[in-house]
Amino acid sequence: MALLKRSFTAALLDEVDDDSTYPFKMPGSLARTTAPVAKMMRLWNYKQGSGLGAHGQDIVVPVKAINHGSTAGLGHREKTYKNGAPAPSWPAQDEWHESAAVSRALLLERECCENTLALLRDQQNHYLDPTHWETFSRRHILPRLTGWLQQLRITPPKQIDVKFREVMSWTPVVRTEDMVSILEQEFFGKWESALRHWLLSARPSSGEAAGWCAGWKNLFALELLDDERVLAWLESGVAMVDREAEDLSRLVCHT
Repeated sequence: MALLKRSFTAALLDEVDDDSTYPFKMPGSLARTTAPVAKMMRLWNYKQGSGLGAHGQDIVVPVKAINHGSTAGLGHREKTYKNGAPAPSWPAQDEWHESAAVSRALLLERECCENTLALLRDQQNHYLDPTHWETFSRRHILPRLTGWLQQLRITPPKQIDVKFREVMSWTPVVRTEDMVSILEQEFFGKWESALRHWLLSARPSSGEAAGWCAGWKNLFALELLDDERVLAWLESGVAMVDREAEDLSRLVCHT
């Protein structure tokens, strides 16, 4: 052991040959290292072409570097993973640009459609006569209003919703009968259920609940407030608030 230590120290500290090209003049992999390491390997009887270690068992061929894609992360492999699942396939650059172009085209189409409908809403008499406008309304406008009401989420005490205001903005140019019909199908039942659940779970004060109902009523267009069916739905909500307030008062008096 002392001999190995002395040979190792000598290899690191002794002066190298006068030839400045040492160890580059030496054969094989010895020429790729520094002078002290090359000298030490020679002293320990290293043979060119064999691996390091007492029995030459280490690797002979250097580990090769593998180039990955610029956007590949840790764990990326071109071949199948060991668990049998195929490696994730990334879309080609051309496919990505094509998908982005399609998304922009669809967005532009939707904006054009909305702008066209808004123009027709504001100046319908300049483009279509009443008969054609009614046909156009049933084919293109009422389905859109129905979709907006289906997406509407009523969560008391919140009551301001952009979609509902947008629906109300179409009331002057849509037949009242058609508008009331889609409100009964898609809005009033949902509105009444939300009010009932709020009254039973949160127990708001009668003033807060009545104010919530009045706030919704103020969102309705004047043309709709003249309809008896709309008024009946709104008044049923107020009556529900009154009943819950009376039940709560009787419960308090009884206790």
